Amino acid sequence: MALEAVPRERTVQCYGATRGAQRTLSILTERRASGVGDFFWLSDPPGAGKTHFLNYFIALRNRLATAQTEGRELVLALDYPELGSVAQLENDVPSALAAALGGGERRGAALWRKIGAEAAAEVAMGEARRAGIRAVSVAIDFSLNEAPAFAADLVRIAQTSTRPTLTVIAAGRGDPPNGALPVEVGAADLAEQLVVAVGRARRLEPRWTLMRDLYQGIEIAPFAPEEILPFHPETLRALAALVQPGVAGLAPLAREVLAAHKTAASLVYPCDLLSIAEIEHMANERLGVGGRAALRRANAAAQSMPRPSRHLADQMVRTLVIAYLCGPAPALELDQLWSRLPAPAGAAPAGYAAPAAQERNRILHELAASTHGAITASSVGAAFVPARESSPDAEEFNQALPLLRLFDPGLSAIGGASDLTTALTNLDRVLSDLIEEAQRVADTLKGYGLAYGIQPDSHVTGAIEAFIELATIGARRLIEQGANEQRLLSAQAIAASYQDIAAAAAFVPALLAMKEYLDGARLESDSDHRANPEVEALATELRLLQAELGPRAAYSRARDSLQARFEKFKWAYIEQYRASHERWRAEMEKASVLLVDVERCLQALVRLDSIAALGPPLADQFSTQMHEARDVVRICKLNGQFNAYAAALCPQCSYVMGTSSPGPRLAELLDKVRRGLRDKLAILSRGAIARLIKKYDHAHRLDGFLKITQAAQTEALAAVLDDQLTAYLARLLQEREAQPIRRAER
Repeated sequence: MALEAVPRERTVQCYGATRGAQRTLSILTERRASGVGDFFWLSDPPGAGKTHFLNYFIALRNRLATAQTEGRELVLALDYPELGSVAQLENDVPSALAAALGGGERRGAALWRKIGAEAAAEVAMGEARRAGIRAVSVAIDFSLNEAPAFAADLVRIAQTSTRPTLTVIAAGRGDPPNGALPVEVGAADLAEQLVVAVGRARRLEPRWTLMRDLYQGIEIAPFAPEEILPFHPETLRALAALVQPGVAGLAPLAREVLAAHKTAASLVYPCDLLSIAEIEHMANERLGVGGRAALRRANAAAQSMPRPSRHLADQMVRTLVIAYLCGPAPALELDQLWSRLPAPAGAAPAGYAAPAAQERNRILHELAASTHGAITASSVGAAFVPARESSPDAEEFNQALPLLRLFDPGLSAIGGASDLTTALTNLDRVLSDLIEEAQRVADTLKGYGLAYGIQPDSHVTGAIEAFIELATIGARRLIEQGANEQRLLSAQAIAASYQDIAAAAAFVPALLAMKEYLDGARLESDSDHRANPEVEALATELRLLQAELGPRAAYSRARDSLQARFEKFKWAYIEQYRASHERWRAEMEKASVLLVDVERCLQALVRLDSIAALGPPLADQFSTQMHEARDVVRICKLNGQFNAYAAALCPQCSYVMGTSSPGPRLAELLDKVRRGLRDKLAILSRGAIARLIKKYDHAHRLDGFLKITQAAQTEALAAVLDDQLTAYLARLLQEREAQPIRRAER
């Protein structure tokens, strides 16, 4: 698929939005609503549908842009399918902006040649603002190319854009540009890949609700009928086993199967797959010489059956062959085989099992008896067996495959002694790796418990120890135990318990990262929260998330929803924090100015306190408050915005949202210090002091000071009062006490 500037309707209609795509669209919507742009990088592996998502995003923005009532929106698409073509990105971005604004290519080209690509893009954004553009959305498909150096500049331009906001979403190979936000849009697991592939391969007709009865009696979890109709769930799993994982490979094959399916009133069963030429060719390649020979014998035996039984026998052969090629086990239990066979015309699957059980058993055993070993049947199951020379040890290995595949799902049936030696060597290596992995799982969960101050649950440690004990016995002992049905059931239970615990351990790093981020955010309780409902809601959600991220969170079945909820909180927190942080920086600038005034006035008050004649000291009561304020006032020297997605607090000032500003306290302290200075100055300004100064100041050094004290200007006093002047005033006052002024001289 190629990136389309104006995506076709068919391209849009056949897109099936995965859970990851829905989360990404939600993040994009939230970012756009915040009024700040950003750069998003689709980090999925090849074949995950990144280009299809970009086309869907472009079509969605085009459709919404036409419905906008306030401001226009520009939607641009840049495609780089050829290797090395991404070097043009720095020219193409301003060029596309200029062209979309009506200036044409020449205008944009002349602009960037003169002032550079980054400056040209910023100028073009300014022109867009003046043209009434509210937002600019750019989709870039680098295809097989890595992001060029200019992409990092584009990240910065997007993240600092406000009006118009610039939203860039790009996909390519390699690492994302520095600062870009990685997101995913591909299917999270095989089940979702299958659902998306089916959605691309067919258009569901309105009458599908009448056809969901076809799934009656068939276990289709985790699918819903409307997601996979008309496929039998085992048919889809077989398709997934035939091609490489990914929607890109599954969708065309599913389309081929649907094109050959002529019966609208029935499901597509596994046996129907071998009627597709492409799938038949794949099957023959995988069967090899011995397998193809066995298949020919089985087909010949089915065709030699009596006419009433021939069609059902042929379906049994095809179903068992598909199970052999694509299933996790070499054989099917009888109930599994019957559930994968098409129901007779007019019969519901649920009503098909009981009435014809004896007849189907008879046909199966008659077929197996005539295939010369290509089909084997017993009272509990049946299997397709390729022609090969097999030793007793190899047969024992094949019989133990249901147990062995609990440890190595990729194991398949073997033939001779050489295959057995290779299989045992590989299995022993897998078991050794699994033991190490289980020990890492135990260590991870132990560290997880220590982070919460608890010990791992005895059930958890017991399940891990049981799995390690089972894996420690080695490949040969496992093969010996494979023939025992009771041991097989016990091993399946142990493996299932361990897999759940391993999934919990895999989630622990993400869980601890979420906990660390929430603990770092803190959100101090403050009266401002009540005045800001958004911050109050954030504080409430933080407390709820911290409560859910407890010691049992790793074992929760709702891990995905918890992660999605955390991501939603995180984006809301980032927006609020950035705005609050900018306000805090402005408050600190003002507080630093107040702190300088307080320190200067307090120093003057300390000097005046040293003059005993001016009364008791006043500065001591303010010194502690001033030192406390000095510790709080910190100017944030951050250059630009920091990556709040990685860290909850500013790395320079560690500002916590909701922290009270020291400005009001400093203003109050400054007022108190000034009042103390005025009181001291009032004493200095008395007539006796003034006359003493005039009498004894022969050098006229204090003429200016006399005027200041008489005018009671505290700030001027703080500016001129030094240690020498303070000592002089002290001596002067002492002389006044020693030589009282006569009333006649006043």
